[in-house]
Amino acid sequence: MNSKIFDNNTEDNEQKQLYNKLQRMTFRHAKVKNLLYPEDRIKTYWDVFITVILIITCVIAPWRIAFQVESTEITVISGIIDFTFFIDMIIIFNSAYYNDEFVIVENKR
Repeated sequence: MNSKIFDNNTEDNEQKQLYNKLQRMTFRHAKVKNLLYPEDRIKTYWDVFITVILIITCVIAPWRIAFQVESTEITVISGIIDFTFFIDMIIIFNSAYYNDEFVIVENKR
């Protein structure tokens, strides 16, 4: 009987810890200036945009190599994509992130 009570307490503690982690991930009271946080809407949109760019790159690069296609349009598109990845590097260096324990790390790299 005691082990059943202990299991419930353990489960309640785990649920409370999970709730606390979610609260820390959702609400940010004090933000560091000029730092993007994972829960920021603009950061989410940027991550989706970069994912789409990566998928495009995964299709275009093998196609260019396989068919030896070189045109001005593709070269310009590749340059824009490369510049976008450079901007992404700058954004990542100025972003907060969660460590393995879901604690926010706010150090600029």
